[in-house]
Amino acid sequence: MDERRPGDLRTLDAAAEPEFDSLVRLAAGRFAAAVAVVILSDGDRQRLEARVGVGPRTYPAAGSIAAASAETGAAIWTEDASRDSRFASDALVLETAARFCAAAPIYGAGGGSIGALLVMDPTPRSVSPTDLGDLQTLAGLVGDRLERRRRQLSDEMTEAPYRALVELSISAIIVIDEKGIIRAANPATEQVFGVLGVTIIGRNIRVLMPEPDRSGHQGYIERYLETGERRILGTGREVEGLRADGSVFPMSLRIVEWRNPAGVRFFTGVARDLSKEKAAERALVEARNAATAARERLEDAIDALPEGFGLFDADDHLIAVNARVRALYSGIRGDLLEGARYEDLLRATVERGLFKLPHGTDTETWVEERLAYHRDPEGVEEIELANGRWVRFQERVTRDGGRVGLRIDITGAKQREQELRRSMEAAEAASRSKTQFLATMSHELRTPLNAIIGFSQLLLSGITGPVPDGTAEYVKLIAQSGEHLIEIINEVLDLARIETGELTLNRQQLDVARLLTTVVEEAREQAERRGITLALDHVDAVPEMRGDPIRLKQIVAELVANGIKFTASGGVRVAASLDKGAGQVTILVSDTGIGMRREDIATALAPFAQVDAGLDRRFEGCGLGLSLAARLTALHGGELTIDSVPDVGTRVRVRLPLGERGAWMDDAGVPR
Repeated sequence: MDERRPGDLRTLDAAAEPEFDSLVRLAAGRFAAAVAVVILSDGDRQRLEARVGVGPRTYPAAGSIAAASAETGAAIWTEDASRDSRFASDALVLETAARFCAAAPIYGAGGGSIGALLVMDPTPRSVSPTDLGDLQTLAGLVGDRLERRRRQLSDEMTEAPYRALVELSISAIIVIDEKGIIRAANPATEQVFGVLGVTIIGRNIRVLMPEPDRSGHQGYIERYLETGERRILGTGREVEGLRADGSVFPMSLRIVEWRNPAGVRFFTGVARDLSKEKAAERALVEARNAATAARERLEDAIDALPEGFGLFDADDHLIAVNARVRALYSGIRGDLLEGARYEDLLRATVERGLFKLPHGTDTETWVEERLAYHRDPEGVEEIELANGRWVRFQERVTRDGGRVGLRIDITGAKQREQELRRSMEAAEAASRSKTQFLATMSHELRTPLNAIIGFSQLLLSGITGPVPDGTAEYVKLIAQSGEHLIEIINEVLDLARIETGELTLNRQQLDVARLLTTVVEEAREQAERRGITLALDHVDAVPEMRGDPIRLKQIVAELVANGIKFTASGGVRVAASLDKGAGQVTILVSDTGIGMRREDIATALAPFAQVDAGLDRRFEGCGLGLSLAARLTALHGGELTIDSVPDVGTRVRVRLPLGERGAWMDDAGVPR
């Protein structure tokens, strides 16, 4: 076969060809055949170029009698194709139900076969060598006609370089005549329009146009031929094309007019598919719109921030700010604010008196301090403005080396801080005044009370003479009341000294068990008078510790006295234990008294406060015992906690650190 394809040879043309049609009809009559066709091969496909008894179409070359004749270069025939295994799969044979088939090769200019002349009929028959010779003669006439057409088209496009450009172009290049009939098409036509170029030669160019251009195209040509009015000739524009699958696509089209040596007019159109470009343009527009929308959302979000926001790039130029920052720098021109370097912006604000510089600080020093923080932002800066407002500056370094900063108005917080400071100072002053008053009054009361107690004891001793009958009890009551007042005064003085920091501990090594035993024994008479028990449990295992023996005894005595006072039946129990892991001793004072609610414990621990504070309260006292015990415990580095249930009783725990190394530790410092 000729290695060149018919499309390459410019030999295919499906326009009405009287000579082709007459040759096909002659072959059908000569062989009394129902079907006669001229078949031209185009690679693995074949096209019915001229035909009798069958419609126009392409079909596979493989397994066909026409392809076999073209391949062998000889006329071949079969009496009954349905029984001939060589051609049983021939698509044209199956379509026409043909049994008798005969084919003769058609030769191209290069001497190779490019197709075949085929006759077919449903009736089986045989042929003679003369019959085959006649068929070959007719095939030769077809080849001659194709060669004349090839030479004609070759004359129209004679220059090889231009032909190479046409063949290699990625744009579809199509030549039409004055009637709009396609005379030539390059290979790129298939990529652009989805149709093989050779299959549209001879058809009207309108097959590649969607409506309304399809209907109006012939009118365009006729109007141009009549008036010479150019619409798109010599220029380019965007139009729509129609693919073989019916889809419409955008393309650019440029058309030029030319004439062949014989003076015949032709038009060449160059069409380029713009689908990808248009899709890319749409994607770019969508991306830009999305980016714009995202930026607008971000700007709205930044503007909605309650804090001022500023963003500086790696070159330290301001690239984004929100409304809060603009309000802060309201005295700065907009052209200076946007795109300004941080240092220029800082100096401009100082020059306009926006900030209140600390007393004694010169402008340059203050600016350098702010620049140093901006270059290496750690922590926050709080700066007072000239209008009295306060702003907290907080900055961070971004990944690209820029700076992002927040400007937070903390004026309200500063005002509250100042108010709180003034309140605290006033409270501290009032507390100092109260403490000083209590200390002074306590000292003033001690002198007359000591005199009262002393004279009462003198009278009771009988040194001044016998006390009249019935008077001794009154004198004894006077002495007891004086001693009680002295105890209260001492507690008030201790509390005042603790609050002023004047009370110091005299720490020494002490025996906890002996201290607890002493307290219990001294309080036993008081418990017996109340008709309750007072017991001491589990104290022998507790080691020595460091502490102030007087103050520790005062703590336990206060707790035991409270337990006795508020217990009507049952008793009070004192116990102690060692927590080696924590390195501390716990003293527990529990009673079966009246107890109290959980929410009343804080009141019981407050100085001068009592849970039962009415004028008709059942228990005497000024409400200093528990408060003083808790504060003395805290001075030792310990903790006093209370658990209590109404009508069940109260448990008070005093946890105290053992202090420095003593008998309770081994040589490695670990609790024994």
